[in-house]
Amino acid sequence: GFADQVAAPTANFASGELEMGTEITFSTETDGASIYYRTDGMDPNPDEKTGLTLYTGPISVEKAVTRSEERRVGKEC
Repeated sequence: GFADQVAAPTANFASGELEMGTEITFSTETDGASIYYRTDGMDPNPDEKTGLTLYTGPISVEKAVTRSEERRVGKEC
């Protein structure tokens, strides 16, 4: 699938507890790749974009949460 064609995204924080006000950033070494994320605790599915948000910049944590990492990213044409 297309997910095998791009470098996995990385985040500035590993999985675990995050305090309110923490900013999370994502990046990938693949030029032109899009990173999608969810905030509802469900696993992202790049084939079904319902519930996914396109990452466009730092995400501010609005309440204490546990972040889990999902490494799926796709390159949109």
